[in-house]
Amino acid sequence: MRRVHCVTLIVAAVLVAVGTLPESLLRAADGDAPAGAPLTYTDLIGHPERWPAQVTGAVHLHFSNGVTIEAGQKLDLVSVQPNGVQAQDSTGGRVRLSPQQCDVVAAANSDWAQLTPEQRAITPEALERDPSLLPEKVTITKPQNFPGVAPVKAGTEVDLLKIQEDKVLFATPPQWNSRYSSYLLEMSQTDLMQRARELAKVPHDSRPRVKAEAFLKELADDASLWPDKVAIANQLTFNGGGTIKTGQEVTLMRIKGGYVYFLPPADWHSNFTNFTAEIRQTDIVERAHALAATPKDSRPSAIAAELSGNVVDAKGAPLAVPTEGVKYYAIYYGASWCGPCHQFMPKLLAYYNDTIVKHPEVAIVMVSAEDLQAGAGRVGSHYDADMLGYMSEMNMPWGGVGVSKKAKCPRLFGYSVSAIPYLAVVDRFGTLIFDSDKDGSYYGPELPMNQLKDRLEHPPADTPAH
Repeated sequence: MRRVHCVTLIVAAVLVAVGTLPESLLRAADGDAPAGAPLTYTDLIGHPERWPAQVTGAVHLHFSNGVTIEAGQKLDLVSVQPNGVQAQDSTGGRVRLSPQQCDVVAAANSDWAQLTPEQRAITPEALERDPSLLPEKVTITKPQNFPGVAPVKAGTEVDLLKIQEDKVLFATPPQWNSRYSSYLLEMSQTDLMQRARELAKVPHDSRPRVKAEAFLKELADDASLWPDKVAIANQLTFNGGGTIKTGQEVTLMRIKGGYVYFLPPADWHSNFTNFTAEIRQTDIVERAHALAATPKDSRPSAIAAELSGNVVDAKGAPLAVPTEGVKYYAIYYGASWCGPCHQFMPKLLAYYNDTIVKHPEVAIVMVSAEDLQAGAGRVGSHYDADMLGYMSEMNMPWGGVGVSKKAKCPRLFGYSVSAIPYLAVVDRFGTLIFDSDKDGSYYGPELPMNQLKDRLEHPPADTPAH
């Protein structure tokens, strides 16, 4: 505890501690401020949404930490506690005052009187119940010192992640060059409540977080919005991989469950086929918005681009996969060492002859899963040879994409293949339409085969028949 060279402050602190402050400053701590009644000191405790940004000192005081305040001096409010008001001066020096030694109650009432009943109802608890009231960004209103970074000036804007009781969790700005991805800060040290109160005036569906969530859902369901590459927003280090620096680009494979999946950089020599980062840890939303500005019909076909020049027939010769007019790509994942894949192939061949060849809007291709069973010292060329042997043995009339092409075909190799044989049906952008899984369980390739056949025989109303 700091020793304060002021008898009145010591007395006041004791009075606050034992709850014997004047009646005008206290009210039963029921947590609610009666409508129309002025706030008391008790109404401020535990309610940062009622605190003023600043308080004014009432008397001259000198503290043992070297801080001196004058009567009439403005101080930034840090917190209101049962044992006093914590405030700081322009240098960051913190002091504790009794409510009589500053105008905290009067300042709070002045701000409170300007708010509508709806704005007064916005509390930390209300923000947790309704995240749509949370702004996407907040401004740090007072100088701060965070571990691992240079002193942060007042006025710095940061991305808000969420609130935790009376604190905000925000994403570390890339320019801070910190090893931490986020920091916690007292809510009162930001303009969160002011921004939330302004958002309360905005219709629910027009609030930024609601619109952002809707776009994220659209992004997850529409691969036409996926860029080829994304940049990492903050430096990340991965187990089994390496470090990706701020701003470094990686090749996107897919988006799922709030995460982006990407290929490991070529210089990692990792045993893992992909790595993940949270969507917020990349610039994918900004890049997706740029793509959204282009009409969907004019966006490039990622699947056609990956198939171009990367498909071979059973003899290893280049094979062109039809792309003109193709709406659906049936992607078969199999391997030479997979017994069930051999058993399934007659069914797929019959399906190809009975259904696929009759529908020019469908193209089929095999994507090798040979590396799902890794062999010591084996590389892409070895796996590709095994794929060609399997294709030849099974008399596949369609082409295949070998493991050696994975870096050039991140979308084709990016789907969650839970078991083989596996069949995925995607559109020309790579949006997954049908696959061999249902409700998190593997059902086999016959499931998407039947779904695709039904779609072809009964196309959706907005899909012209071929």
